[in-house]
Amino acid sequence: MSKDNGSRWPSRRSATSDVVILLALSIGATAFCSSCFDFGIDVCPADRCIDAGFDAGNDSGPVDSGPPMDSGPTDAGDVGDSGPPCEEGVAAPSTTGPQLSFVPTLMVDNADVTISVGDVLTVTNNDSMSHTMTAGGPGAPLPLARGGFDSGNIAAGTQWAYRFCSVRSVEWFCTTHPAQMNGFRLTVE
Repeated sequence: MSKDNGSRWPSRRSATSDVVILLALSIGATAFCSSCFDFGIDVCPADRCIDAGFDAGNDSGPVDSGPPMDSGPTDAGDVGDSGPPCEEGVAAPSTTGPQLSFVPTLMVDNADVTISVGDVLTVTNNDSMSHTMTAGGPGAPLPLARGGFDSGNIAAGTQWAYRFCSVRSVEWFCTTHPAQMNGFRLTVE
């Protein structure tokens, strides 16, 4: 429903948007930002959004990480050693790097994982059901361009591994069990 507001453009505000605005004002923009921002929802001024290190008005990636993520995130290989640049993405599972396990029933062995830039995180499904490791939250997955990742289904008894090449902190969830398995956190330092 739009009504004439005296300008040449009709008003598109609704009762729902008024409630959201009032809610944001009543609980404070910073609290509102930090509770929604991991899911890629830009709901506050850029100078107030600090959760996950993203600038609300800039889809190019983390605020303090140098070049935009889609220009090729790099690791310590570009800071003085002669190693190749870090290539973020699916990698071969490893037994020596950081590990995360899905355990029976509908749980993980570490809900708050911290790894280093360039690490390969190996995820093992020791549960009897398939699971996913998907950045964001139920109904709001975080896109790859914003620091997201998605394992797809990890069948029982199998592994999935991913190399992380940029600093960030994101929530993740299981798309096959979103009501029971959400709010986990991965921090890349």
